[in-house]
Amino acid sequence: MTDIHCHILYGTDDGAQDLETGLKMLRIAYEEGIRSIILTPHYKPRHHHPDNSVLLMKMQELRDMMISMGIGIDLYLGNEVLYFNEVPERLRAGFINSMANSRYVLVEFMPNDDYSYIKSSLYGLLSEGYLPILAHIERYECMLREPDRAREIKEMGIYIQVNSGSVDGSLGRVFKKYTRHLIENDLIDFVASDAHDTHKRAPRFGRCIKYMNSRMGKEYVHRIMSDNPLKIISDEFV
Repeated sequence: MTDIHCHILYGTDDGAQDLETGLKMLRIAYEEGIRSIILTPHYKPRHHHPDNSVLLMKMQELRDMMISMGIGIDLYLGNEVLYFNEVPERLRAGFINSMANSRYVLVEFMPNDDYSYIKSSLYGLLSEGYLPILAHIERYECMLREPDRAREIKEMGIYIQVNSGSVDGSLGRVFKKYTRHLIENDLIDFVASDAHDTHKRAPRFGRCIKYMNSRMGKEYVHRIMSDNPLKIISDEFV
């Protein structure tokens, strides 16, 4: 499996704060069956962000340590971008990382942002030639209020990601109900861990996969957890 959204790259955001924690999270991911990860540290307006040279150095350090620990996970670099007007410009300039150097961009919004703002922002990225992935769609109040909006977003050409903890219920009953509705109506493209630590928000997929397997079948699970994510890495259309 591939995890396309996580905060394992230590010392870069509110995820893993040190190398030891990052390695523990990678160990958990490996035990869960994850073999590829796109590291997605936050990129937010008006925040200081480490240079890409620093991110690449830390990613290489994780790779080197994994080899010594016998953990076989391929690592790629991206960002989780809190949308602001200059996002397309900063993507072109290389300040913001697309997903694994592809056309895909992982985009998030504030929970109370208006639906029209989310929709127009994502359309703007599409018009610039990027393939936006809407991170954790279940967190946005405007989506929870109107479940049919997920279909509208998807029909625009936007890709939809939900968090595994929302599907299995560990992040709350409201998120669980909504994400399972999307899954059962085949409206999502990716499930990711959005992992931040080794405890409540660890990179775990087990209970989520058990549910999807029982409701949608093994072929669906393979598509969502393996085929679709690998198309990001190969820069193909999902």
